[in-house]
Amino acid sequence: MSFYPTIRKLILTSFLLLATNLLAQPNIKYGLWEIDYEYEITQIPPEMRSQIQNKITKTECLSKEKMIPKQQQPNDKCTRNDLLSGNTATFRMVCKSELGALTIDGEFIYQNEELNGSIHNSGAGGTMTTKINGHYIGSCPQQ
Repeated sequence: MSFYPTIRKLILTSFLLLATNLLAQPNIKYGLWEIDYEYEITQIPPEMRSQIQNKITKTECLSKEKMIPKQQQPNDKCTRNDLLSGNTATFRMVCKSELGALTIDGEFIYQNEELNGSIHNSGAGGTMTTKINGHYIGSCPQQ
């Protein structure tokens, strides 16, 4: 039994695992991003619609550890699951309140210096869809 074929198989397997991991990394430029949130409100009473802005722009630092832009939790009774697959990051947040459950599903697709996505909220108070567009603007400020 030769020792060399075993070493070759080990090296080849290691190379394939490394290549697979590199290909699975998202195509995103980490740093400071400007992100536009545009709201489409449906099934919400008219008196509430007037209280909600249709478009908001925020800046946010995105990193390998923080790929999904921050979403405000309605209360502390929320559970959240995040998933990263290739260039797509998704999340689901479910919050419980006296009015019932609120479910928030989001998807963000990264293309190097651009970001597109959506967030869909549904619950007892109605539904709302948010379109998201963003772009890289530079390095994050030092903290």
